[in-house]
Amino acid sequence: MKVDLHSHLLPGVDDGAKTMEESLVMLQGMAEVGIQHLYLTPHIRSSCFPNTPASLRPVFEEFRQAVARAGIAVRLDLCAEYYLDTSFMEAVRTGAPLLCFPGNYFLLELSMHQEPLFLFETLFEIQDKGYKVILAHPERYSFYREKMDIYRKLRQAGCLLQVNLFSFTGYYGKEVKSTVESLQKNRLVDLIATDIHMARQLELFQDKSLRKLLETIEVKNNQFL
Repeated sequence: MKVDLHSHLLPGVDDGAKTMEESLVMLQGMAEVGIQHLYLTPHIRSSCFPNTPASLRPVFEEFRQAVARAGIAVRLDLCAEYYLDTSFMEAVRTGAPLLCFPGNYFLLELSMHQEPLFLFETLFEIQDKGYKVILAHPERYSFYREKMDIYRKLRQAGCLLQVNLFSFTGYYGKEVKSTVESLQKNRLVDLIATDIHMARQLELFQDKSLRKLLETIEVKNNQFL
């Protein structure tokens, strides 16, 4: 796993790392397990994390300079985890700049508990504007749990499915672990990312089952190197 597409290391901007010191500890730990390229994806959610590309870029530049001083050899890029709400759709419709991955992909998060209305119509509208969707941690959406037909439909609608590495350890609970294992078994996993939020999650990398998983599962992470 050379590239991580989902992380919350940018300090002080969301529910991830709180300080520059914690961010550097997290990044050093990720470098030690072989991650070479990290996309920082802070939340952009109008109700609680009203970040914008303009507000995040100075923080990112400060962090990048701190990383260089610390001598941590990980390539960094700034993206975002966008929450599907009215503010986000307004940005899409008006052509406001989004923080995207190569190929005009962006990371999209849904509500954890309430199924969005007209999701497939919304996905069509987003793609009609020239964007491609990476759906963040689909195994964590309780309303889709174990519904492999829905996940297949999401992929047919053009979404890449990004599951969380730590879901395989049971970190988010037994139900999430069961769902992510079903996605793997049914070959519905496109991308794996950490979605790391705090330094204490680094210890999860010591789970030997994760190394075995990463040696056997086929994902598309490296297309974003």
